[in-house]
Amino acid sequence: MDYPVYEENTSSRDIEMSDVVDFFCHYIENDSIGTFAHAHLVWADKLENGIFSKKCLDIAKRYPYVLDFAKHGTTEYLTKGNRPHQYPDFMQKGLTGNSYHSKKALGSLYRASRVLDACSSKINLFSCNFQFDPYLRYPGWEQYEESAKIHKQDYTGVLLQLLERYNLRSEAEAFSGFVELDICKTWRQEKLNYIQIIRRYLTNLIQTYRNIFFKEVKEEAMKYSLDKEELKEREYRRASAWYMSLYGEKTVRILSFPWVVSDILAEVRQVMVNKNGSVSQSEHYLTFFTDIDTDIRDCINSGSLKCNPTETVTCSCINICENILFQWIS
Repeated sequence: MDYPVYEENTSSRDIEMSDVVDFFCHYIENDSIGTFAHAHLVWADKLENGIFSKKCLDIAKRYPYVLDFAKHGTTEYLTKGNRPHQYPDFMQKGLTGNSYHSKKALGSLYRASRVLDACSSKINLFSCNFQFDPYLRYPGWEQYEESAKIHKQDYTGVLLQLLERYNLRSEAEAFSGFVELDICKTWRQEKLNYIQIIRRYLTNLIQTYRNIFFKEVKEEAMKYSLDKEELKEREYRRASAWYMSLYGEKTVRILSFPWVVSDILAEVRQVMVNKNGSVSQSEHYLTFFTDIDTDIRDCINSGSLKCNPTETVTCSCINICENILFQWIS
């Protein structure tokens, strides 16, 4: 971007507060950074040459004046021909009459994300049937079943209090940081503060129950003078009991309890896989995209997600990405 050289605007008298107020009001009245940015985005999407089109280049040449307006007091305005009258759908700007179906990358990504969002909003985590992983059922886990249930109940109580305190719908919101709060829609900084506070509570909660787990393992080792191999065996049984105490139930609301010792569960699974043979190819290589595509098709088939049959809509993440890349290359 080429920044022009401006003439220095000087005054023969002292600058007074009224001058500052006048300049500030003039800036507020004539600031057009957003207008220029939106216009450039529209023409870059709508015109065949994109950012290299005549309109986009003209807007780009004027943009430095708009950007430095607060510093020097000189600005530019969009010409009548550069003012867009229609906006691409991904900008979510205006009514249907002045919005068009974007055929470029941002449009494809926007519609793909809308499809995914529509599908995910139909998912009720509490109505899903969760099946435990048989490779995490370690022999002898029943020995620690009662203590595991006690810890699970305590952990669940603390976590549910946290969710209620911050009005979170599920532990998925808490752990992912994807929080939908009314206050967050207005104040971005408040959302960041909420997420930081929640994350701090979760970190302390996880560390507390990790300490409980390893403290009990250590006490058992000292009580029975266990060697290293037997100690690891008891550790695997206890971790498996934490897992089975939750995923062995019919109704599950809090899923994160056993995963505070996820590193131990990973070892348990590897040991069980080695003992019982490798996991099948299809089970091992199920991809995230494949699962999402399946959910999208289910939503369409059930009628919960509507796709316009008159348009070519490919509800497949992989195909969408391939099409976008092909358009960019060609």
